[in-house]
Amino acid sequence: KRDYHGREAILFVVDANLQTAGMERLLEALNIIRTAFISGMLVNDKDLIGLIFANTKHSPPPLEASALDNIVMPDNCAVFLPLRQLTKPIVEHYLEFMGGVETQFADVYGLAEPDGRGRFDLMIRLCIEMLEKCGKKLNNAKIAYLTDVSEPHPSNSNHFQAALQKASDLEGKEFEFHVIPMVDDFDYEPFYKEFITLSRAIELDSFQVPDAQMLREILSDRKLKQDFLRRCLGHFSFYLGPNLSMSVQYYNYFQRRAYPRKVQILRRDNSVVRTKRVITVQKQKDDGSQDIEHEYQIKVTGGWYTCNVGEKDLRISMDQLNRVRNLHKPQMMLLGFKHRSSLPEVSYIKPANFMYPDDQSIIGSKRLFRALWERCLVRDKIAICLFMSKRKSIPRYVALVPVEAPDNGEEKTYRSLLCGDGFKIVYLPEAKHIRH
Repeated sequence: KRDYHGREAILFVVDANLQTAGMERLLEALNIIRTAFISGMLVNDKDLIGLIFANTKHSPPPLEASALDNIVMPDNCAVFLPLRQLTKPIVEHYLEFMGGVETQFADVYGLAEPDGRGRFDLMIRLCIEMLEKCGKKLNNAKIAYLTDVSEPHPSNSNHFQAALQKASDLEGKEFEFHVIPMVDDFDYEPFYKEFITLSRAIELDSFQVPDAQMLREILSDRKLKQDFLRRCLGHFSFYLGPNLSMSVQYYNYFQRRAYPRKVQILRRDNSVVRTKRVITVQKQKDDGSQDIEHEYQIKVTGGWYTCNVGEKDLRISMDQLNRVRNLHKPQMMLLGFKHRSSLPEVSYIKPANFMYPDDQSIIGSKRLFRALWERCLVRDKIAICLFMSKRKSIPRYVALVPVEAPDNGEEKTYRSLLCGDGFKIVYLPEAKHIRH
């Protein structure tokens, strides 16, 4: 069973060889990380961020040197920022470092001698160790390697084979490895094609060379939900008719922005007031007076609602109320089809979701989903459904709009890669949402 609890961690690894062709590539890589810092803080400030410089000559300690006490530091690697939540001092330290990187990077970090190639396998081991010993539970961990060198070692060396063996360690620990080329004509064939396929446990022929410019744009904008398989909002059954249903999942296009939570503080020391909901039951005396005979506290689950029905008081417990609200499991029911032109272009009531199939619960869901999607595209139809996203929630009327993945020949931006072939869940407005 999948566990969706935990934090997201991104460990940036910058190759020191970026300085050999001029400081422009190194500055571009650092600016991408800076933009990722800012966009990540706007969405979720609880994500863990780290930064390592690889293939360096020197290894100066980071700002928080005690964070590396239980970590074995290899040669030709320097940890600039251990995996931490971004705070104001960390961001100020990074911006101060960027201000003098053109003149100080060569002296402080340098380049590995003699050919600028350190041990790639030891660098991967350092990344794995930092992710495992970060002190937080992770559900999505990435290693983003920014480089312009197509192979870390010569293909006939022992270090080359040792580096390939580290791909199996990444696959076993479910850590994702991404190469972010800092040049557009990057060659994956010598090393990274085989390394990435081994780390993801996929066939070598299924590897597709990504667009380098698009990878850099996606990395800098962390508001996008790039890994929908790990970030799905839930699983439910799509009921099409009698004895016909399929298993589907859905997710958000963008991550929700974490707004500050409203709290109350004490005036004397500015400490946060911790509140706890308490239900107090008072029993009055039978003589008709207002005196209280007995008083006690109960839990929230032990409370009840009382309503007058005729001359009697009807008591409804919280358990009975929850059973009424929990009559159905999360599911979607097909009501009918309408032409696509009947859906207004602008009907923003709630952010749209993306729905895709899976065969975990019902075998053959992907084939049935594909057939429904193709017929809706051919006939230019949308499906009107009743959708209950989670237990004890209010059912909503939604429209399933078929969307297509962009063709390889089309000119596209990275935002067009938000989803592939599937349905976009558009929430339809109700009477209370329409202003006359």
